[in-house]
Amino acid sequence: MTTPRKEPSWQDAPSTIRIFDADSPPRDQRIRRTPDGLSSEMTVKQFFEAFAKPIFLPERNADAKTIYEYGRSVDYWVEFGCDAPLFRIGDSNASRFSTALWKMPGRRKGETASPFTVRKHIVNIQTILSLAGPRDSRSKSPAIRKAQRLLDEVPYLEKPSIEDEDVDDNFTLDEICLILEATRFLTAPTRLPIDPPRWMHSLVRGIYNVGERRGAIFQVGFDDLLEDDPARYPYGRLRFPRQIRKRKRKANLVPLNRWAREAIEDARRGREAEIAANPGAKIWPLPCTMRRFDRIWQRLLERAEIPAHRRFGLHGLRKAAATELADISPLATQQLMRHSDAKTTNRSYVQRRNLAQSLQQMPQPTGRPKPKPMASQMEIPFPE
Repeated sequence: MTTPRKEPSWQDAPSTIRIFDADSPPRDQRIRRTPDGLSSEMTVKQFFEAFAKPIFLPERNADAKTIYEYGRSVDYWVEFGCDAPLFRIGDSNASRFSTALWKMPGRRKGETASPFTVRKHIVNIQTILSLAGPRDSRSKSPAIRKAQRLLDEVPYLEKPSIEDEDVDDNFTLDEICLILEATRFLTAPTRLPIDPPRWMHSLVRGIYNVGERRGAIFQVGFDDLLEDDPARYPYGRLRFPRQIRKRKRKANLVPLNRWAREAIEDARRGREAEIAANPGAKIWPLPCTMRRFDRIWQRLLERAEIPAHRRFGLHGLRKAAATELADISPLATQQLMRHSDAKTTNRSYVQRRNLAQSLQQMPQPTGRPKPKPMASQMEIPFPE
């Protein structure tokens, strides 16, 4: 006699079932290797040293500082005990890393790491993990387009949200006037081709009207001054090659206004023989270290009686240019700052006084609305 088959029921299951450990790889996860010697058994640090550092970052034109910051993020990942093999990294590793970052000491005594610091390290580690994940050639992320397919899925590290605060590290026009007046008392830096007051006076006006970062300003030469189209650009254009710009970004070609051209001509005056012998001579050469220049700059701001909490670096001139130009044309501001995203310009460069001034000029409804005429009061023309 055949015993009838009993249908399985949930009541027959054991009281405790171990379905899947989130921190362990799926059963069908194979140890994957690439012809270049990469493997999913590598830790994050090993993968960074074997692929991200020597191949991916140089291809992205990353400078030494950027590579160093990536290395610091990996060191923190190891220090916090998260450096497991790639195929074993799960959400618990990501959570442990993020929690430990928030507890790191900050720059000031008694403070913890800022959201910007936490976000920087999380983005760096997420980039490295994405390089080990699946590849998608249509993705906007360079790491995903360059991924090595060692993992089927990549754990996500939650980035902290950063509140938009008003830009308060840009000089006002009155402060720039005070700085220009105080340049006549300068006696340093020495070993300049022109006297220090004229050099600093020209430098401040040049940065404010050109809007470029100081690293590129100190490297641009007279041979980068273009006068190929006087009809469209009566004062010429100043070219900043990509090799002198921050992180070797795209070249920047800035049309000059009258005040920028006057600043360049002030820096040229008295140097005709030097420029004839060396057409690539720098417009604003820096004969000292950047640290030495920062000390000279801070003494200049003190002489100009700028309040201590308002003594910004040269970047404050760049942000001042963005704020003033935004009153005229927001699109021109983004183009001058060379930001691919307008959010960067509005969030970090343009002061919100532009919004306040615009709101003050907004048309307002005044008085009571005029009543509409009733149908009986309307003159209806009748055909004759």
